[in-house]
Amino acid sequence: MNTLEVLNFNPGKVMVHPRVLAWQNDLEHEELMKGLEHDDGCWSDMNADEAQGAFWD
Repeated sequence: MNTLEVLNFNPGKVMVHPRVLAWQNDLEHEELMKGLEHDDGCWSDMNADEAQGAFWD
Protein backbone atom coordinates (compact mmCIF):
# COMPACT_ATOMS: atom_id res chain seq x y z
CA MET A 1 0.00 0.00 0.00
CA ASN A 2 2.99 2.31 -0.22
CA THR A 3 1.86 3.44 -3.66
CA LEU A 4 -1.83 3.98 -2.90
CA GLU A 5 -2.98 7.54 -3.54
CA VAL A 6 -6.51 8.87 -3.13
CA LEU A 7 -7.35 11.82 -5.35
CA ASN A 8 -10.28 14.23 -4.90
CA PHE A 9 -11.38 12.62 -1.64
CA ASN A 10 -14.55 14.15 -0.26
CA PRO A 11 -15.33 12.98 3.30
CA GLY A 12 -18.88 14.27 2.87
CA LYS A 13 -19.53 11.49 0.37
CA VAL A 14 -18.60 8.72 2.81
CA MET A 15 -21.66 6.80 4.00
CA VAL A 16 -22.07 4.17 6.69
CA HIS A 17 -24.72 1.48 7.10
CA PRO A 18 -27.04 2.02 10.11
CA ARG A 19 -26.00 -1.38 11.52
CA VAL A 20 -22.40 -0.19 11.64
CA LEU A 21 -23.44 2.92 13.57
CA ALA A 22 -25.41 0.77 16.03
CA TRP A 23 -22.42 -1.55 16.44
CA GLN A 24 -20.11 1.40 17.09
CA ASN A 25 -22.51 2.83 19.66
CA ASP A 26 -22.66 -0.56 21.39
CA LEU A 27 -18.85 -0.73 21.49
CA GLU A 28 -18.59 2.76 22.93
CA HIS A 29 -21.20 1.89 25.56
CA GLU A 30 -19.37 -1.33 26.44
CA GLU A 31 -16.07 0.54 26.80
CA LEU A 32 -17.77 3.06 29.07
CA MET A 33 -19.25 0.29 31.19
CA LYS A 34 -15.88 -1.47 31.47
CA GLY A 35 -14.39 1.79 32.68
CA LEU A 36 -16.78 1.95 35.59
CA GLU A 37 -15.58 0.33 38.77
CA HIS A 38 -19.04 -0.94 39.66
CA ASP A 39 -19.58 -4.35 38.08
CA ASP A 40 -23.05 -5.82 38.40
CA GLY A 41 -22.13 -8.87 36.32
CA CYS A 42 -24.39 -8.08 33.36
CA TRP A 43 -21.47 -8.16 30.90
CA SER A 44 -20.36 -11.62 31.94
CA ASP A 45 -23.70 -13.24 31.04
CA MET A 46 -22.91 -13.35 27.31
CA ASN A 47 -19.67 -14.13 25.49
CA ALA A 48 -18.54 -12.37 22.31
CA ASP A 49 -19.89 -15.06 19.96
CA GLU A 50 -23.31 -14.98 21.62
CA ALA A 51 -23.37 -11.19 21.47
CA GLN A 52 -22.47 -11.16 17.79
CA GLY A 53 -25.14 -13.78 17.05
CA ALA A 54 -27.76 -11.78 18.95
CA PHE A 55 -26.81 -8.65 17.04
CA TRP A 56 -27.27 -10.25 13.62
CA ASP A 57 -30.58 -12.02 14.47
